[in-house]
Amino acid sequence: MIFNNIFTILEGEVDALMITATVFKMVFQAAIPIVLALLLSLLDKKTKFGKINPYYKQIVFGICFGITASLSTQFGIKVADGVIMNVRNASPLLAGLAFGWPAGFIAGGIGFIYRVIYGYTQSTMGSIAWASATATALAGLTGGIMRKFLLNDKKPSWFFAYFIASAVEVTHMLLLMIFSINNVTEAFTFVRRCAGPMTIANAWAVSLGIFFSGLFKERLRIKEKRKNISFAVSVRLFVTVLFCFVITGGLTSILISQVEVGSGGDQDTMKIATIYLMVFMEVLIYFVIFVIVNKILQERIVNNMEKINRGLSLIADGHLDVMIDVRGYQEFSDLSDDVNATVDSLKGYIRRTEDRIKKELEVAHQIQHSALPSIFPPYPNRLDFDLYATMDAAKEVGGDFYDFYLIDPYTFAFLIADVSGKGVPAAMFMMNAKTLIKGLVETGKPIDQVFSEANQKLCANNDADMFITAWLGKIDLKTGTLEYVNAGHNPPLIIRRNGKTDYLRTRPNFVLGGFDSSPYRTQKIELDPGDEVYLYTDGVTEANDVSNAQFGEGRLLKLAKDLGPIKPMLLCEKVKADVNKFALGAPQADDITMISVRINAHNSKNHLKTVADEDSIAIVNRFVEERLNASTLGPELLGKMQVATDEIYSNIVRYSGANFAEISLDRTDEGFDMIFEDDGVAFNPLESATPDTTLSLEERRIGGLGIFMVKKLTSKVSYQRKNDRNILLLSFAAKIDD
Repeated sequence: MIFNNIFTILEGEVDALMITATVFKMVFQAAIPIVLALLLSLLDKKTKFGKINPYYKQIVFGICFGITASLSTQFGIKVADGVIMNVRNASPLLAGLAFGWPAGFIAGGIGFIYRVIYGYTQSTMGSIAWASATATALAGLTGGIMRKFLLNDKKPSWFFAYFIASAVEVTHMLLLMIFSINNVTEAFTFVRRCAGPMTIANAWAVSLGIFFSGLFKERLRIKEKRKNISFAVSVRLFVTVLFCFVITGGLTSILISQVEVGSGGDQDTMKIATIYLMVFMEVLIYFVIFVIVNKILQERIVNNMEKINRGLSLIADGHLDVMIDVRGYQEFSDLSDDVNATVDSLKGYIRRTEDRIKKELEVAHQIQHSALPSIFPPYPNRLDFDLYATMDAAKEVGGDFYDFYLIDPYTFAFLIADVSGKGVPAAMFMMNAKTLIKGLVETGKPIDQVFSEANQKLCANNDADMFITAWLGKIDLKTGTLEYVNAGHNPPLIIRRNGKTDYLRTRPNFVLGGFDSSPYRTQKIELDPGDEVYLYTDGVTEANDVSNAQFGEGRLLKLAKDLGPIKPMLLCEKVKADVNKFALGAPQADDITMISVRINAHNSKNHLKTVADEDSIAIVNRFVEERLNASTLGPELLGKMQVATDEIYSNIVRYSGANFAEISLDRTDEGFDMIFEDDGVAFNPLESATPDTTLSLEERRIGGLGIFMVKKLTSKVSYQRKNDRNILLLSFAAKIDD
């Protein structure tokens, strides 16, 4: 009998149209807090509103749900006998459960105040009105307290929310009975007509509000759907409590219905009201039991498991120093010890693996560096050019590389390249590319053809989709003509002897390893003695400091201009030092590779052009020595020519002010001619006075002795000034059989 009374929505002679209208109004009222929860959740997650102060947001949430509670009061649904139904308690309860305990407290307070004001303005502020206002305040408090203390400030499931809302509405009905203890008939009339629809409407409003407010999340994770312990136990606990309630409630209803309280309508009403009161009390008792048991489960088991899971998540993310320390119970203490022991074993394994990999990478580093030329100068007998190169990998092994090749005595090639990526894969690709390009260059093929063939082979075996930026140059040492091909690499710096320094900017070709049909074009530039070509990878210009600013091309150009033409080794060291100074301890992000080539002389079989400075004296002497040793001149004549060379060229360097000097060795029918040319001031050494060799050194005038000796050593000496150049011819008579 009790359940027929509780779930009877409307009694009396009410037609179907009125029933339909009432149901529609209840559904509409229940939909208002649901829609509000959805909109506020969307506003919080998808707009700038979500970034404001959390306390301000709680106030906004509380006020909004307080307004909807007030609207439910204002537009309550009048049914028979003056009974008014509403869905007021759903709003403060939903505010607390879905958005936070402050929002629940605020919404409950607003709903309470408005219900009191409404009762006084309508002159209906009796016991039922006070019970309803109190129930609204309790709904907000219940939602906030349960979210804060029972749910660990998290949203409940929709199922749990439905259960809570049902219990809150039962409490509302119980308050009506208690507050109207002196007017049980009036209170019972309200409860009997409204308990069922108001409980259902409020419960569904809260549960659906919880569901829709959880649709908008900052991150969606797709994972296997599994029930957690707290949910599974809560469901079983709820079923158990519900079963106990049904049994005890049913038995109580049957027993009381058999008791003869008396005759008359009031006595029957009292009997039924007593049944309702006992049922409501049982509902609250079982609800309290459910909350207490669920709280114990949460604190003793679920919270400890969550602590362990949080620690395991950190460990899984690589934080192996995290210790699991859950010691409340022996089972959790044993589990913590087992996890920590496992992590310690894992750290030991990782440490051993890292040591092994480190040793292997050290071997790989040595292999890679042994594949790059590292002895400088690489050609100690060649003074007509100078070069230096270095590679500093960002990791143990890198993807940058350089190489150089003396193709023949008068052709020198040099290369710099940068493989996409870093580490072992880049190093392996680098070794393959280096070997491939070296083999093609040393065949003497044109450098554009070298890049074309290398590109085709790299594309054919490029499963890793890697590519190489590269710059290949070839210098004709006889003329100083530099041919080069740029495959997407940084523009080199050309540092002229006269101090003019700038980037060699040309339109680059496509990278190697990109498309097998990419064309490559050779370009040319002329280099004078003393000019220098500086190549680098982007590890130089893209080096970062601690503020993530880059070294940049402008800084590199300024440094090169300030340094001027210097030795290649010194230039590379200065650049590396300046990059390190700029970085200020920031970690090296990319490989830093440099190669610098300086032309000291244009050198052919019988002709040499060089800078007229002290360093070039050794170059000229080496040139003369090598050419004369290749002939069949006797040692006496060979010595004479070397003495003459040293005397004439030393004078050019020290006194002429020339920029460049040239020396030629020509065979003649009579013997050998040596021709010295320079662009210094006009000076005819033949006009120098012949020194008096009969005088002592103290009496003799300074100068003139050197040219005097040269005249004695040669068969003929002549001088002319032509095209602003000094030209001195020395002829040596000898029979040559080479």
